[in-house]
Formats: sequence, structure tokens, C-alpha cells
Amino acid sequence: MEISKLSPLPDDVELPHDPGEDPQWQESIVLGWADPSQEIGGFIRIGHQPNLGLTRSCFGVTSRNGLNYSRTAEGLPLREADRSVDTFHADGFQSATFGVRSSRWRASDENVDLDIQVRDVHAPYDFWDLTGMRNETSRVMAANHLQAGGTFSGSVRIGDEPERAISGFTYRDHSWGPRHMDNPNADMYAAWWLVGSLGEDFSFGFGGGRMRSGLESLFGYIVKDGEVDTAVIEDASVLMAFDGLSNRGGTVVAVSEKFGRLTFEAEGYGNVWLELGQKHFEMAMPCTIRCGNRTGGGLIDTILNPRNGTDRPTFVASGRLDNGLYRSRAGLNHP
Repeated sequence: MEISKLSPLPDDVELPHDPGEDPQWQESIVLGWADPSQEIGGFIRIGHQPNLGLTRSCFGVTSRNGLNYSRTAEGLPLREADRSVDTFHADGFQSATFGVRSSRWRASDENVDLDIQVRDVHAPYDFWDLTGMRNETSRVMAANHLQAGGTFSGSVRIGDEPERAISGFTYRDHSWGPRHMDNPNADMYAAWWLVGSLGEDFSFGFGGGRMRSGLESLFGYIVKDGEVDTAVIEDASVLMAFDGLSNRGGTVVAVSEKFGRLTFEAEGYGNVWLELGQKHFEMAMPCTIRCGNRTGGGLIDTILNPRNGTDRPTFVASGRLDNGLYRSRAGLNHP
């Protein structure tokens, strides 16, 4: 589809969808948020498999200088209350409620209280049409998929630290449809993303990957001043810690016909880990992102699975493999 002919999706596209009959049908929502002024951010994923009666929950808050918290679980029973008219729930702990180009994300237990209101900076677009990547991978992995940058405000409490006001930048996605992770066109060898926003008039998404089948993808797009354009990635790098898994930062240089040549530089706060099907190990890092004289925030996200393994790593330098409160390794996330 030509980018000039791309139309936004309807406002109700964010509400829970009919799962149909495929046992592998899934619906998942993801949010990354970053407050550069306090160098704190987080990552949330809620995944439902209604036809299998299962849900996955991933939650993490990470900061350079304060407490961090991780709470992730797979194979949880999907409760009837987990899917309502406008809300997704997981683990009796976290939820996301959707309105028109807005959403409210909440989580609460003895270690954390989070309540943030997200405002999308543009209408939802079909990700596959936006990037021109509708292919065999999209069919077997997420037939329907959208992404959106945004801004947020709210509050967070971690452990015994006092509640604090937070605000900043977000990036999120929403996918639904059959997901056959055993299909070689959906089985990821490696992938990366740098996504985020720089305010109410500027958001972006860049990424790439390789599937076990050999199919490769590379995409870039920018939404700025109400206009949408694809972007060619001229160069991209991800800075990693000594474990070869933990993200620390990264740089993307992209060229757009409408917006010119732009360089995006990211500095991270720490990592939140998640697994997909107990095989694909994913690290999501909230980060500050700079482009020219603009400062915003978002995520660097990587999936690394070069050995096609099924065992989890036994150590990560940044983040935590089990649930609970923790502090970042001294100096690790500083550039």
C-alpha cells in the first residue's frame, strides 16, 4: 500500500476481539514508558490465549538510581474477568483500559503501585500496511498488528520508596490473530527495535529481524507534524553489556523523503525480561532517546536466540531473571 493512501484504523480497534476457533489465536498488548527527567521507565505485556484458557503477564519497572521491580508469569489460567468490554487484565495484578486514542495502565501489589494515563500522539495504523511487511510472517505470527507512540502522566511507588509523580513518553503495540511460534516463519533467530516518541508531534518506529526460515525484515517509519512517512535505515547498532544479552543503549540513522536524515540515540535505565513460549528470550529496555535538539523516550528491545535453544539463561547483567525487588548493578546502565 502506498503510504499516501494509508488510512487510520477505527477507534474501536483497541477493544478485545473475537478469538474465533484457532487454538493458537492470541491477543496481546504491550506498553513501554520512560520518564527521562527521573531516568525511570517500565515495560508491560498482557497476553491472552482464550481458546487455550491461558494468559501471560510481564511487568517491570527499572531505574538507574532507585529500586527496580520485576513480576512475570507464563501459563496462568485465563479468568472470565480478564477480558471485559474495554479492559485487559492479567495475574490479578495489572490491567489496561482503552478509550479513543488513550489508555490507562494500572498495577498493584505489595511491592508496586503504578497508575499512568497514556495519550497516543497519532491515530492507530495497521503496522503491516504502514511498513509494507505483510507477508508469510505476518500471517502466522500476528495477522493484525498496530503500534503507536504517545505521552503519559501518572504515579508510581516501588517497595518502600515514596510514591512519586511521573510523566514522559510511551510506545505500545497491540496484536491479535493466530500465532504459530513453531512455524519457521514466526520462529525468531534474532530481532531488534528502537521505538518511542519525542512529544505530541513526533513518534517513530525502527526494527528488523531474521526468522528461522531465513526470511528477513527491516522497517522504519516516522509520524511527525501529522504526516506519516517510511524511512530507510542507514545504520543501526545496539550497545550491550558484557553478558551479550542486556541492552545498554543504541543508535539508529534513518532517512525519510519527507523529514530528511535523522539520528536517534538511546541511553537505557535497565532491562525487563520476558519469554515467548519459553524459547525466545526478549529484553526490553526503557530509555531516553535524543534526536537533534529533541529529547523523548521509548524502548530498545532485542530477541536473541541463535542456538534455537529452549533453556533460559542463568545470568543477566542488567535486569532480573526472577520476580522481586532489586537494585541495578552499579554503573552498568550509564553510557
